[in-house]
Amino acid sequence: MKRSPEQPKRRRGWRRLGLFLLVMAVLAGVGRGMLPWAVRSYVNRTLDANPLYAGGIGGVRIHLWGAGPL
Repeated sequence: MKRSPEQPKRRRGWRRLGLFLLVMAVLAGVGRGMLPWAVRSYVNRTLDANPLYAGGIGGVRIHLWGAGPL
Protein backbone atom coordinates (compact mmCIF):
# COMPACT_ATOMS: atom_id res chain seq x y z
CA MET A 1 0.00 0.00 0.00
CA LYS A 2 1.63 3.23 -1.15
CA ARG A 3 1.17 6.57 0.53
CA SER A 4 -0.09 9.40 -1.55
CA PRO A 5 2.22 12.42 -1.92
CA GLU A 6 -0.46 14.61 -0.31
CA GLN A 7 -0.05 13.09 3.18
CA PRO A 8 3.35 14.65 4.06
CA LYS A 9 2.05 18.08 3.06
CA ARG A 10 -0.73 17.78 5.63
CA ARG A 11 1.74 16.85 8.34
CA ARG A 12 4.03 19.67 7.30
CA GLY A 13 1.15 22.10 7.71
CA TRP A 14 0.47 20.87 11.25
CA ARG A 15 4.16 21.14 12.07
CA ARG A 16 4.28 24.70 10.79
CA LEU A 17 1.20 25.60 12.81
CA GLY A 18 2.70 24.02 15.94
CA LEU A 19 6.00 25.81 15.40
CA PHE A 20 4.19 29.12 14.85
CA LEU A 21 2.16 28.67 18.05
CA LEU A 22 5.30 27.75 20.00
CA VAL A 23 7.14 30.85 18.76
CA MET A 24 4.15 33.05 19.61
CA ALA A 25 3.96 31.57 23.12
CA VAL A 26 7.66 32.23 23.70
CA LEU A 27 7.35 35.81 22.43
CA ALA A 28 4.30 36.39 24.64
CA GLY A 29 6.19 35.05 27.66
CA VAL A 30 9.19 37.29 27.00
CA GLY A 31 6.91 40.28 26.45
CA ARG A 32 5.05 39.53 29.67
CA GLY A 33 8.33 39.32 31.55
CA MET A 34 9.55 42.66 30.22
CA LEU A 35 6.24 44.51 30.74
CA PRO A 36 6.81 45.65 34.36
CA TRP A 37 10.27 46.97 33.48
CA ALA A 38 8.91 48.87 30.47
CA VAL A 39 6.05 50.41 32.49
CA ARG A 40 8.37 51.47 35.33
CA SER A 41 10.86 52.95 32.88
CA TYR A 42 8.15 54.88 31.02
CA VAL A 43 6.58 56.32 34.18
CA ASN A 44 9.92 57.35 35.67
CA ARG A 45 10.96 58.97 32.38
CA THR A 46 7.65 60.85 32.20
CA LEU A 47 8.00 62.09 35.78
CA ASP A 48 11.59 63.23 35.15
CA ALA A 49 10.49 65.22 32.10
CA ASN A 50 8.12 67.40 34.15
CA PRO A 51 9.93 70.01 36.29
CA LEU A 52 6.93 70.37 38.64
CA TYR A 53 7.23 66.80 39.97
CA ALA A 54 10.07 65.06 41.76
CA GLY A 55 10.08 61.37 42.46
CA GLY A 56 9.83 57.99 40.87
CA ILE A 57 8.20 54.62 41.26
CA GLY A 58 9.71 51.39 42.48
CA GLY A 59 8.57 47.88 41.78
CA VAL A 60 5.65 47.33 39.42
CA ARG A 61 3.30 44.35 39.53
CA ILE A 62 1.00 43.82 36.58
CA HIS A 63 -1.87 41.34 36.66
CA LEU A 64 -3.08 40.51 33.17
CA TRP A 65 -5.82 38.15 34.30
CA GLY A 66 -8.42 39.50 36.71
CA ALA A 67 -7.78 41.89 39.54
CA GLY A 68 -5.09 39.81 41.22
CA PRO A 69 -4.42 39.66 44.96
CA LEU A 70 -5.41 42.66 47.03
